Amino acid sequence: MACAFLLVLVVATVVSIRQSMRANSEAAMAQAVNDFLQNDLLAQASAATQSGASAKPDPHLEVRTALDRAAARITGTFDRQPEVEAAIRNTIGETYMNLGIYPEARKQLLLALDLSRRALGANSPRALKIISRLGRAAFLEGKYPESEALFSQALESQRRVLGSKHIDTLYSMNDLANAYAIQGKFALADPLYRQTLDVRGGVLGPEHPDTLATMNNLGISHYQQGKYAQAEALFSQTLEIRRRVLGPEHPDTLRSMNNLAIVYDAQGKYAQAEALDSQTVSIERRVLGSEHPEALRSMGNLANLYYDQGKYAQAEALDKQSLQIQRRVLGLEHPDTLASLNNLANVYTLQGRYSQAEALHSQALEIKRRLLGPEHYDTLVFLSDFASMYQRQGKFVPAESYAAQTLAGRRRALGSENPDTMASAADLALAYVSERKFVEAEPLAREALEFNRKKQPDDWQRFRAESLLGASLAGQKKYAEAEPLLLSGYHGMLERKNRMAVPDQYHLDRAGESIVQLYSAWGQPGKAAEWKHRLKESNVAAALN
Repeated sequence: MACAFLLVLVVATVVSIRQSMRANSEAAMAQAVNDFLQNDLLAQASAATQSGASAKPDPHLEVRTALDRAAARITGTFDRQPEVEAAIRNTIGETYMNLGIYPEARKQLLLALDLSRRALGANSPRALKIISRLGRAAFLEGKYPESEALFSQALESQRRVLGSKHIDTLYSMNDLANAYAIQGKFALADPLYRQTLDVRGGVLGPEHPDTLATMNNLGISHYQQGKYAQAEALFSQTLEIRRRVLGPEHPDTLRSMNNLAIVYDAQGKYAQAEALDSQTVSIERRVLGSEHPEALRSMGNLANLYYDQGKYAQAEALDKQSLQIQRRVLGLEHPDTLASLNNLANVYTLQGRYSQAEALHSQALEIKRRLLGPEHYDTLVFLSDFASMYQRQGKFVPAESYAAQTLAGRRRALGSENPDTMASAADLALAYVSERKFVEAEPLAREALEFNRKKQPDDWQRFRAESLLGASLAGQKKYAEAEPLLLSGYHGMLERKNRMAVPDQYHLDRAGESIVQLYSAWGQPGKAAEWKHRLKESNVAAALN
């Protein structure tokens, strides 16, 4: 018994010593990281620290320059402390990522991963967390398949090493679901969101910020799929909890207000959307200031709402105001500045000011391509808007070119089972129909129609695709086959007109024109005249409203 008691004491002492050593190591590493950031990064703000044989003080030192200098100083400084170097490189990598400098972020994170693996092992929690961060960097770069692979790799190991309820595991689950959703893999995304939501709700509580973040993400996934009622329910629930728990002026509460306004907008609930957007802008201007990025972003959302309602003068005024401040405060190449630039170009397009629209679209697209690459999600949105401008202007050759580039990019980046990809397929089909390339238009229209019938059968895009397929068949003189498709497509959009943004009603007008063209080419002038009169009366009624 005495020997056994002694053994227990020895084991307890060893465990205590190990815990003490681990705690001391953690404290020493934290202090080393703090010292480096304080002395080698933040101290660069001092003119004295900047001065040297090869450097002059820079009173306007940018964060990017300071980061670059700090990153260069790491090499060789912590040769005997790989864990410390890994922690510092991880911190610098995250900072680069937050600044949108993704190649440098990736470089630092890869170095941090290598150091962590060598110091702590390939499956150490820190190494796995860095893999997940690399997935985040790839996601932000628009490299969605790569981000999916990295999140999957991290998640598989974290579940085994840390368990399914660990905070790091749950972050990777949420991020992997985001990677699925952005690629249109909703059958994989939604169950993973729900699983994450259930576990976070059980472990952290149903009102924890992380739980609410997953609830919000699931709402966004529903919104992307056109499941607006389900998205609205989730956004409303998230907003109610955030208002009660965080307060009516917390940034997360305000973001929930923005999201709910967006889904109201998508359903044509413009009065509710405008009230919520206006309230958000008012709070953010008062609490954050009129030049805060969040306030400017909300102004942009309100401008987009005006745009969707056809209130182009009001949209233009807000976009111009936001853009002027963003250029000065954030810089021309900031994502928010470029979004306002592109939005203003869209407003000019709908006002028929095509030369101004083209100049802004060209500028925004060039910067996006240079900063994010040709197949980033945002780049492809800008490219799609450029195609739309040419289509509405009647310049169908460049419209076809830009629509084809957008479709090819979205097929590669998002896959063919994605609503945005299929919208691009319909856009290219429209350009082909406009150029009388009916044979080329038909397979694209069929693909878009099949997707929409299966994935979003009640969305107006389904009936747009139906009309385009009818137009492509009519152009090939397959009149009997084309007629029911053209009629169904037109009536389907007409019945959902109150859910269509005013700019999207262009497609309803085109669908009506295609019916007139069908009957004229089919040798039925009476029906053609009847439809001309009907469309004219409809346009007069819309103008009176």
